[in-house]
Amino acid sequence: MQTEPVQQFTESLAREAGALLMRYQREGFDVTHKGRVDLVTTADRESERLIIGAVSANYPTHAIISEEEAGGKPLVFGPHPAWIIDPLDGTTGFVHGFPVFAVSLALYADGEPQVGVVYDPTRDELFSARRGGGATLNGRPIAVSQTRTLIESLATSGFPYDVLETGGNMETYLRVSMLTRGVRIAGAAALDLAWVACGRVDAYWEPIIKPWDGAAGALIVREAGGRVTDYADRPWYPGQPQVVATNGRLHALLRSELSAD
Repeated sequence: MQTEPVQQFTESLAREAGALLMRYQREGFDVTHKGRVDLVTTADRESERLIIGAVSANYPTHAIISEEEAGGKPLVFGPHPAWIIDPLDGTTGFVHGFPVFAVSLALYADGEPQVGVVYDPTRDELFSARRGGGATLNGRPIAVSQTRTLIESLATSGFPYDVLETGGNMETYLRVSMLTRGVRIAGAAALDLAWVACGRVDAYWEPIIKPWDGAAGALIVREAGGRVTDYADRPWYPGQPQVVATNGRLHALLRSELSAD
């Protein structure tokens, strides 16, 4: 597969979807509930419609797996390349006007990531990677940090929407906070991963992550020189609930803390 033109298409599409999200931020949107605190907005739906329409028109044989379409169904890769998309990662923040949300688009073929793009429209930052081609931020190469100790590191994490299904992360969050310079909770896993890739943070973990939240960001981290696994140190792929992403130097140190509970 020639991934460079696919990457260019994906970057352009992510920017278009991001512009749509920003328009809804300015002009307003409707909000409905998928769960007690799990929200979906007009912006989610329209961004998804835009992305699916463009992918279907340009790659009609490809499968599309999207957050709003997939719901709780398990992720299954078929014989065709598959797009894993999150039209708006960070919906809760988006609803409150909290400026941390993103569009996340990934293409997988034979179960392996080929292209990953995460676009933050509030900062006009486009993180992009293709398999074997390195990772970039707005076209400039990026790399993970050189931090070697937890006490020198800054980390990020997240919590599930269901407060009764924390995955034990509250205890881990408190412990890791004491062992590092701090842990930030921004509410957009795709951006957590992108920030590991560009060295803004040194590590990220989450006990329950959805496939579309990490599909693009995981490739970007790896292409920037980092590691992305589950808690047992197996390579992370969409569908695995646990994820830990680091600059590589901190991986074993952080994993030991995640398995301590």
